[in-house]
Amino acid sequence: MGRETGHETGTGHETGHGEPWHVPGHSAAGREEFSHHPHSWSAHVHEAARRVGGPGPYVLGVATNSSGPEPTEDIVVLAEDFEVSAEVVASDTMVFWVDRGFSNADSIQAVPLEGGVTTTAYAYPKDGVATIPSLTLDAHYLYWAELPLAENEMSLVKRMPLEGGPIEPITAVRGHIKQIFVDSTFLYSIDQGSVVATRLSDRRQTTVGRVPLSAKAVAMTAEHGAAYWLGAADASTQAIMTASSPDFRPASFATRDAVIPAMRATGSSLYWVEGGGSSDGGSLFVLNRAGGVPFRIFESNRLSASASYGHALFAADEDEAYWMLAPTGSTRDGALYEGARGVEPRVLVSGVERPGGVAVSRGWLVFTDMGTGLVVRVSK
Repeated sequence: MGRETGHETGTGHETGHGEPWHVPGHSAAGREEFSHHPHSWSAHVHEAARRVGGPGPYVLGVATNSSGPEPTEDIVVLAEDFEVSAEVVASDTMVFWVDRGFSNADSIQAVPLEGGVTTTAYAYPKDGVATIPSLTLDAHYLYWAELPLAENEMSLVKRMPLEGGPIEPITAVRGHIKQIFVDSTFLYSIDQGSVVATRLSDRRQTTVGRVPLSAKAVAMTAEHGAAYWLGAADASTQAIMTASSPDFRPASFATRDAVIPAMRATGSSLYWVEGGGSSDGGSLFVLNRAGGVPFRIFESNRLSASASYGHALFAADEDEAYWMLAPTGSTRDGALYEGARGVEPRVLVSGVERPGGVAVSRGWLVFTDMGTGLVVRVSK
């Protein structure tokens, strides 16, 4: 067991009921046109904040009483955003995150992975409040889920080119989408009742599986045509379910009786967090996607992956998993960890005030700190 050593067809697209849909106010081609410029997204460009480029309040490894932030190329603050959220993703060149517009609609901000000026990639084009609960990306596009109004029972998924350009609606789903994932063929979404796969080539939707009404959390992941989600093997047995394209026949992958607010599939492994409540803490598990026995990588009462945004608190690649740990009380000793099966977990960065989300890109990790309002790049 890992232990805590210091301080995750045609222009008419179809809904699940087979009826064409369109977004009110969009052009006939189904695209939103903004004043986009090549390689930029918006005229609302603001200069990087004063702390951008330095390590900020963070320390590599475990902080000591005498240690403090020192200049290092291994930690770089990319952006300052006091309404930064846990939703963050990173391509080979760009970092995108959701700005929680608490007095207005959410927006998507972007900054080069190598550092530079922060831009507004997307802002809700109408009056009113819109929530963006999830981001994902592939090699060419950034995707996001959008809930235009709290009372609206339809969720939208849109995309735009990673380098900027026109915004395209992908699908509409009945219910409030919690998370989305994408691979080369399908866009996957999950809400409180079901997992839906939308084929990108023609927008046809398939209900992959159901989420039991008794579920205390909603979690899913997808990679290379295989989806995993917290479902039920039968009427009385909660399990991590899986289904693969093109048939999407649900099957039980691992029986689990705990709350699972987050999971990630990458390479040959499936990672997930169990528990994660603010009072009980949680555990991080890994299981070979070919089957076997789950292995507990880490356990802590500070692994507080909540049902609302806990899916963003850890990330994984083919090498390891990376997760955020909450601080103890009011002290700024939250941390970013890394670990894998059979490897002692270690602290990558300490000094986090309020852990947000984690993303992986090439040799870098990117995390958000919702306490300091910072977007930070760290060397793996």
